Amino acid sequence: MAPRREPAYLQVARANDDAGEWEDDKEDPGASILEATQACTTPTGAQALTEAAMPMEMAAQKARHRVSAAYFLAFFGLGMIIASPGPCLLAMVEQTQSKNVAQVSVIFVARAAGYLAGSVLGGVTLDALPTRGNLVLALALLAAAAGTASISRASSLSVLSSLMVMIGLAMGVTDTAANVLMIALHGKGVVDPYMHAQHFFFGLGAFSSPLALLWAMGDTYHYSGAMWAFAAVLATGGAMLLVLPSPNTGGAAAGAAQPNPETQTGGGGAVRCVGMALARREWFVVGATAMFLAQYVGIEVAFGGFIYTYSVQYTGLAQGLSKLVTSCYWGSIAAGRLLSTVLSAYKVSPKAIIEASVTGATLSSLLLCMAPASPAALWISTCLFGLSLAPIFAWAMNNAEVAMPISGRVATILIIGASAGEMALPALAGGLFAHVGPLSLPWFILVSCMAQCVCYHFLAGQTTEAVAEAVAVGDLQGCQGDCASFDEVEEGQGGGGGAAGPCGDYPRGLGVPGACARACTAPVADDEDATGMGNGGGGS
Repeated sequence: MAPRREPAYLQVARANDDAGEWEDDKEDPGASILEATQACTTPTGAQALTEAAMPMEMAAQKARHRVSAAYFLAFFGLGMIIASPGPCLLAMVEQTQSKNVAQVSVIFVARAAGYLAGSVLGGVTLDALPTRGNLVLALALLAAAAGTASISRASSLSVLSSLMVMIGLAMGVTDTAANVLMIALHGKGVVDPYMHAQHFFFGLGAFSSPLALLWAMGDTYHYSGAMWAFAAVLATGGAMLLVLPSPNTGGAAAGAAQPNPETQTGGGGAVRCVGMALARREWFVVGATAMFLAQYVGIEVAFGGFIYTYSVQYTGLAQGLSKLVTSCYWGSIAAGRLLSTVLSAYKVSPKAIIEASVTGATLSSLLLCMAPASPAALWISTCLFGLSLAPIFAWAMNNAEVAMPISGRVATILIIGASAGEMALPALAGGLFAHVGPLSLPWFILVSCMAQCVCYHFLAGQTTEAVAEAVAVGDLQGCQGDCASFDEVEEGQGGGGGAAGPCGDYPRGLGVPGACARACTAPVADDEDATGMGNGGGGS
């Protein structure tokens, strides 16, 4: 165990003693410490304290940057393997002796099933081992590397699907762990540009993947060299994380826990009045975010997985150019995430960014529907579509953080939603592709984007209510009255402007009942009838 760091004010005291000051206080070291503490309040003492703390802060900042770089590399590798099956689908049909692309597209379902299980496993493991998150992430990356290196040797669809389950499991753990660890490393309010940068590296890896496959395959179906390169990147990230210190995710988990009403201050009426409305609102935001991510990830993977085959079979592009279309799609996602990183660093409104994203995705998919056989429309719509999708995942994670701290449990729910979308939408797109034809892909994407817009507006409304309730809770922390006004607000009394009493300044539209219940925690008489929750109440 590392020795405990000496407080800065003791460093100042020791420096002054070494300089010969306070010699008369040798028999009373407490006096020296007292004078050192007082000296820190003077300009000279404060400067000494700042100078003593500066090297430690710089060292901590460098350590955070090293760990962030490892997370960036992990997401770079994650992007490479998530984009790799699409350009290899026709090769996998021949490799596994399958009938058609629709039969091979079961690998997307297999990978998504593993991803779902990995999301749960990652969240549970992080909550159980809050100080060993880097080890969890490292083992997941090494497992993904082993599975990726073995894909080209799979001789049957069952073996290939089993490897995809293994890779999906590792990807789910990686996605959950890296997002939670990044938030724990930098903290709320600071993590936004780092989160966008992390997802930029995911897009950069996804952009590199089709290019590497084009280099390895040429006009053949031999892609093993590219898979070994992807495995090497993943293994490098895992090796780095084995030796780097891990941030503690326990703080986020503790912050996510709701207060126990039985531990609050005393009277029975007040205890029962500790409302859970805000807590329910927070979980509504988490659930809505999970649905939103299901739409987003399903759209992203379905388009990236089938745009290569669509380009070859419907627009008539050569295989090499079709791989470049796929690379252009993932590259535009990388460019969009880089742009989002810059915009968030310059404090551009997240609402403006996300509304431009969901609108742009819908319009670019509509362009492809209007000119489905045009190579020019294919290139333009693909680039605009990827650019529009880019900020969505990072925005959704940061938006959920507004409502409640992202613990392992919360991250698990969000990634479960994402993996459910990855499981369902590509499978549905593959079935339509086989039975209706390639033209079904752009229309399927358009309908999915419209559903994503609906999910976004529902999520934005839930988040607005949660933030308003949180503000009301903060304003009402001085509430010392009983909870009669809580019932008045619940019943809509007090006119349109709100009820009399401590909650009377807030209209119903701000979710005041939950806020007032959270604020009314002061001890009052045990007369439960005063709260309106007496004989008929069943709260706990």
